[in-house]
Amino acid sequence: MNWLNILTPSKVSFELAVLVALEGRLLRRLPKEYRQFIVSLNGGMVCVEHALQTRIYDEPYELGVRHIFSLNDSGVVDIQEGWRESNVGSDAVLPIADDGGTGFYFLLLDRVHWGQIYFSYKDEFFMTPSADWAAVSHGLPRCLGFVAKDFDQFGRMIEGKSK
Repeated sequence: MNWLNILTPSKVSFELAVLVALEGRLLRRLPKEYRQFIVSLNGGMVCVEHALQTRIYDEPYELGVRHIFSLNDSGVVDIQEGWRESNVGSDAVLPIADDGGTGFYFLLLDRVHWGQIYFSYKDEFFMTPSADWAAVSHGLPRCLGFVAKDFDQFGRMIEGKSK
């Protein structure tokens, strides 16, 4: 997967110390494909036309990706920290991208959904307290819709080559 075919790289410098601290806090190493992306590009703006599909609350939705977050500099780490302070989400859910409007894409880090990409609208996500995550099927609230089996497939879907 050549991410340079589908995005303009972030101008935010990658900082190994930020990655090491995040993995230390999460008590797990990030999935290989995502980790390689962060180390080499550290986020960027999607610059190709695309459409992704998911189902949320059993309804079909068509989605797009605007921006894949950098790890640092108001990126993944700061977003997740803010949510943790507000008692929203889960440590096993890393915000990695947005749709340019009302939604976020998440990299899941729990055992059952390791490395998978999900989507949720902000309002739904923010109204789901941390305590609700474990109470539903497989630890996922219904506000999350499956998008891709891993980060590379996510990129191929944006590129229009989902296989």
